[in-house]
Amino acid sequence: MAYRIASAIPHRLAAFAAILAPMPESGPGSAPQAALPALIVGGTADPLLPYRGGKYRYAFNLMGRLRSIDDSDAVWRGLGGLHDAPATSAIAPRS
Repeated sequence: MAYRIASAIPHRLAAFAAILAPMPESGPGSAPQAALPALIVGGTADPLLPYRGGKYRYAFNLMGRLRSIDDSDAVWRGLGGLHDAPATSAIAPRS
């Protein structure tokens, strides 16, 4: 939902955040046209929304395709003219 809103009305937002949500490969929100500051957070151990992208199940057991978190980030960085490596942080697993 955050990607769709950020793609549809970027002129009305200062920034957006997508937590544990890669962008869809196609459909609403998949092809933004304007740069917008973004915080994109993903977890490599998430069993429902794969960090590396691919298929996932949603309502009524239908399958959808997602970009990876890195590819989702690259879309927004490209729109903003940021071609260097993004800032990432590894968090140690809880014991």
